Amino acid sequence: MERETFLESDRCGHGRRNFLKGMGISGLMAMGLSGCGDNRGDFVVTPATAQASSRVQRAIDFRTTRARLANANPASHVSNGDEARYSNYIASFSKTLPHNDLGEVDPSAFQAFVAAMDSFDLTALENVPRGGTLGFANSTAGQSFTLLGVDGQSVTMVPAPTFESAEHAAEMVDLYWQALCRDIPFTDFGSNPTVAAAAGELSSLTDYRPGAVTPSTVFRGLLNGDKVGPYISQFLYQTVPFGALSIEQQLLPLQAGLNYMTTLTDAVNVQRGIAAGPQSFGATRRYISNFRDLAAYVHVDALHQAYLQAALILLGQGVAVDSGFPLNATTRSGGFVTFGGAAILGLVTEVAVAALKATWYQKWNVHRRLRPEAMGIRTHVHRTGGASYPIHSQLLNSNALTQTFNQQGTYLLSQAYPEGSPTHPSYGAGHAAVAGACTTVLKALFNGNATLANPVQANQSGTALVAVGDTLTVNGELNKLCSNISIGRNAAGVHYITDYSNCITMGEQVAISILLDTLAASDVSGQLTLEKFDGTTVTLSA
Repeated sequence: MERETFLESDRCGHGRRNFLKGMGISGLMAMGLSGCGDNRGDFVVTPATAQASSRVQRAIDFRTTRARLANANPASHVSNGDEARYSNYIASFSKTLPHNDLGEVDPSAFQAFVAAMDSFDLTALENVPRGGTLGFANSTAGQSFTLLGVDGQSVTMVPAPTFESAEHAAEMVDLYWQALCRDIPFTDFGSNPTVAAAAGELSSLTDYRPGAVTPSTVFRGLLNGDKVGPYISQFLYQTVPFGALSIEQQLLPLQAGLNYMTTLTDAVNVQRGIAAGPQSFGATRRYISNFRDLAAYVHVDALHQAYLQAALILLGQGVAVDSGFPLNATTRSGGFVTFGGAAILGLVTEVAVAALKATWYQKWNVHRRLRPEAMGIRTHVHRTGGASYPIHSQLLNSNALTQTFNQQGTYLLSQAYPEGSPTHPSYGAGHAAVAGACTTVLKALFNGNATLANPVQANQSGTALVAVGDTLTVNGELNKLCSNISIGRNAAGVHYITDYSNCITMGEQVAISILLDTLAASDVSGQLTLEKFDGTTVTLSA
């Protein structure tokens, strides 16, 4: 496996003083600094006020240094050009704006929306025309700053597939099949004819990026470990030791067989921002056993919930931390605030919001990609002759569309939630960004080659967990957790594959930058080894 080393020499005694001098910061020595050593204890300062003043200056210098390092190579942001390509904005996100009965946005309203976003003017944003009662979901968040790690606008995503491309068509065929498979137990995938039909058609598409799949591998993630063992990660099954409590991971399932936005009127009203009705649920809690259950989990999960619980499971099982963990070399003073249990749990939280800020900039200020539900409207309207759109033939002629029409009488992409997607653009996925960031932290902090104890999976009905004989590693199951949460949103009908695959790597970048800052800020030295999502191994050191 390829190895790469990240080494940032900014500690005292390792180039930090020279770096600061290069920035023109010369007041340190005048404030009582006699030298800079590895032990950070060789300041010649007697008065308390002088000591405090020196610490403040060091803190300012440290933050300045880290910010310059983290943002030394800011990214360029490039969209796929669809917004400029289509004057009727058929490929762009327009939810909550006025729409006609075909689901096409009012062009003047869309132009007002873009102008408001480009001007960062909240008054202009407030005056953007509404199609219903709902508003945008935090549309200016991408303009906010972070105080740790890389700035949210210094990382980026590659352009999304274009509206008329074979790749975009393949993504939609994938989503139509996932919707058709929502109620099929994961344990039945290997023998179910609908799953077999899905695997067969997806494998035949010219630009289906997961490549050839079988009934046992279809809809699985793209990362190491995703195709090993049960479909669902152990971190979504095993009991969570939550302080003095133990949490059994049973959820209230969505009502089986009930899909939403299957008529054009309902689908267009949701695009307008007209509030939808309530969600319907089953009667008995159970473990995640199918896509509809997974969609229920990712509908109301509390941001970093899955990864906080994963950290608690790892700590509860006594899984070893990374061999280069700071304080591993000493038995006299263990970690807690820095590189101990509290620090691990805190870092999982820290990276989540930073990853969201980066993603919100991509969503609102760069790509503004239409949601799958809107693409489903385009597909239905085209197939029924209401309008003509440049949709690739591999979607229009797909068996997935035929089976969808046979089931619901329309070509719309059914949704697991009555409101469909949130009121923010599709690319990238917030869930995927957080998944990428949080699992990166956990893979860096724990021994990824360790195996998890007592692996299980849900039975066919989700009423019980049964033991499995697979050997499942920490890294593999963390990767699978990342993919499960991301793909769960796809199964609900609210995201595409590339919203997941191209966004987890941006979350990974954000997490790496925060880990480097955390190592540099620590009271002791250390390094962390991380297997990235592309399979390469890197060493993080500061």
